[in-house]
Amino acid sequence: MIIDPGTPNSTSLHRNRDASSTACTRRRLLSTEANKKLVLSFFENFSAGRAEAFLAQMADTATWWVAAKPESFPLAGTKTRAEFAELMKGIGPGLQVKTDRVDVGKLARKLEKGDLKAIYIPSRTLHEQRQIGRTYVQSIKERQRAQVRIRSLLQEQGRLGPPPAVGWTAYRTWLTGQQLQEPVRACVEVHQ
Repeated sequence: MIIDPGTPNSTSLHRNRDASSTACTRRRLLSTEANKKLVLSFFENFSAGRAEAFLAQMADTATWWVAAKPESFPLAGTKTRAEFAELMKGIGPGLQVKTDRVDVGKLARKLEKGDLKAIYIPSRTLHEQRQIGRTYVQSIKERQRAQVRIRSLLQEQGRLGPPPAVGWTAYRTWLTGQQLQEPVRACVEVHQ
């Protein structure tokens, strides 16, 4: 994007390739702070929704690029200054564009008010211990689901084993003594 500084002494973001390198370097050194202020001013106006102000800072040859797939987001692609100005007609005061500067300001205000709460980040060791506990509980639940599936399958086949209250060990002992058809035996073996 090329921003028009509006003053003859400062340089815009493009350079004249025909100028000597020392003159170009001197101009860059003299205008670095001015360019920083210009860019900051542009984004402050943009973030505050002051469309006329930030459009006035754009050179006539400036382009604006929005990263996205044009078929899924109509604003995507490269826009000329005129196209960008047309898109920005709907922006009015109070519209907040998402930027880090806006987010930092909101966080700072919440911190001053005391609205932010502290969080605890566990150590790596504690995190790993918790993960082991979660994995153990998940495996127990998966085993119980498999046992229920086996009981249901065998009940459909007309085979009632010991009641669940007796426990899985007694059921497994009963199950090993059963003569099952091959497809049913394969299903039971997959779930054990």
